[in-house]
Amino acid sequence: MLLGWARHAPHRILWRFPIALGLVCVCLVVVLRAYKENPHANLVRSRNEIIAVDPPPVPAPHNAALDYMLAGNAYKNFTGGGRYPEDIQASSDVISWTNVASHLSANTKALAYIDEAVSKKSCKWQTNPATAAFEFSNISRPTRRATCLLAIRARSRAHAGDHLGAAKDIAALLTVAEHIGSMRLLINGMYEMNCRRTAMDTLQAIILNDMPTQAKDIEAYRGALSLQWDPFEKYGAVLTVETATIKLTSDCIASGDDSEFNNCYDSSGRESLSMLPHNLTYGLERRTSIELCQLAGSINSRRNAITKGELEAAGSLLWNSNLMHSLVDIQRSFIEQAERQRCAEVAMAVLLFRQNNGRDPKILSEVISPAPTGIFNTIELKLIQDEAPSEFAFGGNVFKTPPDTLRIYTVGADGIDSKGRNSRSGEKNLYTRFLDASFFMLAPIKQE
Repeated sequence: MLLGWARHAPHRILWRFPIALGLVCVCLVVVLRAYKENPHANLVRSRNEIIAVDPPPVPAPHNAALDYMLAGNAYKNFTGGGRYPEDIQASSDVISWTNVASHLSANTKALAYIDEAVSKKSCKWQTNPATAAFEFSNISRPTRRATCLLAIRARSRAHAGDHLGAAKDIAALLTVAEHIGSMRLLINGMYEMNCRRTAMDTLQAIILNDMPTQAKDIEAYRGALSLQWDPFEKYGAVLTVETATIKLTSDCIASGDDSEFNNCYDSSGRESLSMLPHNLTYGLERRTSIELCQLAGSINSRRNAITKGELEAAGSLLWNSNLMHSLVDIQRSFIEQAERQRCAEVAMAVLLFRQNNGRDPKILSEVISPAPTGIFNTIELKLIQDEAPSEFAFGGNVFKTPPDTLRIYTVGADGIDSKGRNSRSGEKNLYTRFLDASFFMLAPIKQE
């Protein structure tokens, strides 16, 4: 009777299920045991690696980080009515310049600290790579305020005709970006690129709204952009530190010795960490995360853009998904911002050509020969003149450009010339990763 019950089709599922589940668990344990590692031994090595990648100390008088902290403490929020003055990408005709002047005046002391900070080459944040991601607000809050103040001061100066002062602020924004990136972590790299984007958005808004007409002013903007940086080298340095941080974090949690993070969690946070089944997956998770970073580093060292497909082919697991997306997106952000700065610098050369010749060039080789190339590939930058009005989105603001607006752009990662179109060009369903990565616009010559 029991045998007959067991052979009945619905009943077979009942007794086969626990057997199958048990076999799966046994197989899983066997696989995980193959990746078993000693977290206590690893912790000693990972702590030494963190010490090795931690930037050296900087004497207080030469450390820009301390000035940023003072600026952050001195910062005054905008309390007036009307449009918020830190909307630095808005058109000049909708900005309340009275609000801008009031906000800048209230932050005279903060700006003095910021000016002092950007005059210094070295910046050592009061944290270390192991805990920087958990204490990131100590970096992001003061530098975000510095970025906003410098951007609106640049717009204000340019609107008042002080383009030399505005160019200094653009250069200062790029210095702030370098200071943010002095702590080489993915989160810092992302925030550094945001600061660079703000600098380029600010310059773009100046060029479209308050175009400089004197050669010395254009040269000043061009000089502010002259400090080029290599996105592949910068990203490679970030990966080195990020890998060391991943090792230390995993080792600390698995070993139960997470004293580095004593100040990073409250009691509930520490309790939730202790409840993670980390020891079960520790070896596999640690090894695959490191291998993922190493693969990304290998692709980056060949000066190639990393794709999700390449990393997925490496067999990354569910817990690597966020890391995988970060590795891809942040490297592409590095490349795009470097290309956009290159486009902006070429745009200043085109403006000088316009000043000297009373017309716009037909092709970039009239201005710079040979024309600079992009970074995603070795295709030369392109110059196009819009035949019809266009709309371009920047930070939630839409610029409506008239016919004959010039656009200097790079061909994107796909190598296809999309005539400078990407997700910012006001058209729906355009994904910037698959179109032309970066562009910079110049307002057309004013007809007398």
